[in-house]
Amino acid sequence: MEITYSLQSTINIVLLILGVSFGILLIALHQKEQRNTFFLGVFMILFGLSTINEIVIELNLIKYYPKLEYLPFDFLWLLFPVFYLYVQDISIVPEKKKYNVLIPGIVAFLFFTGLLLFDLSLIVQVFESPIFGLIYYLGGIVYSIVIMVRTFKLITVHTKKIKNQYSTTEYKGIIWIKYFSLTILLYFMSSFVALILVVIFQESAISLLDTAFLIINMCLIFWASFKGIMQHEVKLLIPEETNTNTSELCTEKDVRKELPQENNTETKEIIDKLRAAVEEFELFKHVDLTIIDVAEKIGVHPRKLSATINSNLGSNFNQFINNYRVEYAKKLLKNNLGNNFTIEAIAHESGFKSRTSFYTAFKNSTQMTPIKYKESRFT
Repeated sequence: MEITYSLQSTINIVLLILGVSFGILLIALHQKEQRNTFFLGVFMILFGLSTINEIVIELNLIKYYPKLEYLPFDFLWLLFPVFYLYVQDISIVPEKKKYNVLIPGIVAFLFFTGLLLFDLSLIVQVFESPIFGLIYYLGGIVYSIVIMVRTFKLITVHTKKIKNQYSTTEYKGIIWIKYFSLTILLYFMSSFVALILVVIFQESAISLLDTAFLIINMCLIFWASFKGIMQHEVKLLIPEETNTNTSELCTEKDVRKELPQENNTETKEIIDKLRAAVEEFELFKHVDLTIIDVAEKIGVHPRKLSATINSNLGSNFNQFINNYRVEYAKKLLKNNLGNNFTIEAIAHESGFKSRTSFYTAFKNSTQMTPIKYKESRFT
């Protein structure tokens, strides 16, 4: 039996090993450290296994075992739903697990597994059918987009909630998932474009494109694994209230409607207490400050405090505290202490958890980096 090795087959084998290895590692983290990485681990394993079909073709194994070309390891209908369940796991949004999103992918896997029991001629007939291509490939992309939209909505709600409850959102946010999902979807769509190019041009002419796709795959595996390991578990500090009539969770908008409407005097009193406490006790210097800490300090219910900040100050809790941190950092940069502190030291002294979060908040507030700001004040 003659096996043909190539650069693409070697990279694909490496991808298979990396995907399965990182997947097992993430599942082990879930089991041993109670981390919400189980579905990310399953996703990585599926992502790695999806290279098997390419491997058997590139190694020329289909010459001896033709059915191997049709192994059910495409997972087009399963990858995004599994990833969606991972997002549900790490999100603070109290949403019931929707395992039913896995049904189409499981059905597709069982169908193709069962198809392998039939003659090769029937299998080829099914795969070469235009109706099959329309239903499976186009349908799979549409279904993936639908799941991705649901994922994005979940990310948006999660981001809003953590910014209303935490002053530091580093490793609590899941915006990276939005970019990762878009990259995966674009990769799938580009792969189909590549298949069309294979038909139009000679296969050797796009070998470089194939290699580029494989390298992108490798980067995606490392990216998702690193982010999954670094992702912190986030608790919902202000529990959602359940509507007793409908047994459904009330949205934040509904909660604001149910809160008693404060008059201007009461609202002003809450805001004055808030500002006084933050300034007098320098609460903004506490890196892990939460809205619960501040609410207890001024004797106001955290839900009411959050609604007051949102409605009357035009910002969320995270922005409100970061504004104080930025102003304090500006003072350090202006006076002589600025010459004695490094940027990291100023960030830490002002209450920021890292240089990155400091730069982001500072630039959002002043439209310039801390170094540029410092230089502009000393020139």
